[in-house]
Parts: sequence; structure tokens; C-alpha cells
Amino acid sequence: SEDDTIHEHTRVFLRDVHDHALQIGDSVESLADLTKGLMDLYFSIVSNRANEVMKVLTVMATIFIPLTFVTGLYGMNFRYMPELEQPWAYPILLALMTLMVLAMVVWFRRLGWLGGHRRPRAQPQSLARNASSSSLRDSASSSPSSMSARR
Repeated sequence: SEDDTIHEHTRVFLRDVHDHALQIGDSVESLADLTKGLMDLYFSIVSNRANEVMKVLTVMATIFIPLTFVTGLYGMNFRYMPELEQPWAYPILLALMTLMVLAMVVWFRRLGWLGGHRRPRAQPQSLARNASSSSLRDSASSSPSSMSARR
């Protein structure tokens, strides 16, 4: 052999150690990839939670911004506001503000942005029939017997 300082018996063990080191390196690399995937999944979950919080805050801001505008408009103490002379102006204004809030809450609930999931829209009967007949037609056209009949 080239170098007599390492015996042949020792070379076999060193090759075995080298193979084990390569296997450990591959294992470390695959575990690092797995860890990176888990971290990406965790960050995705955290991001989705933050998006849900931002959605709720946006809905709340959207509900209160018009109320703030109306309150600010009537809080400016203009001298000539004709509706201020009416005895029913204040209750009507409160009722209008309550109606605005209720309308937005109902609208946001129907969209699924507030308190639940979005309701699926009902398909018209003609669309439902067309979708089921086209899926039957597609499955029939991809069957082996129809393929051999086309040839």
C-alpha cells in the first residue's frame, strides 16, 4: 500500500467511520430541512392569527368611524344648525346612529367577517344541474371503455 503507517485492518474501520460521518451529515441536513419547514409552518400560523386580529380591529374601526364623524359634526357647536331647534332631533340622531351600527354588524356577519363563517351562496337549480351533468360527462369520457371506442 501507499502508506504503511495505517494498517489495512485500521483502514477498514476508518472507511466505516467515514461512512457513518456521511450518514450523520445527511441526517443533520434532513433534520435541518424539517426544522425549517416546521418554523415556516409556525410563522404561517402566527401570521394567520395576526390577520384575524387585524380583521376584527378593522371591522370595529369601520363601525365606529361613521359614529365618530356624526358625533364630531354635532359637537362643533355651530350657531345655525336647523335640526338643533327640533325637539325630536336628538332621539332621531341616536336612532340613526344605532341603525347605522346594526346595519354594518348585520352586513359584516353576512360577509362572514364578524362572528362566524361565510355562508355559501345557494346555486340556482340550472347551474347545479349543469355542473352535475358535466361532471358525469367528464367521468364517462375518461373511462377506459370510452377511450378504446375513440381509437
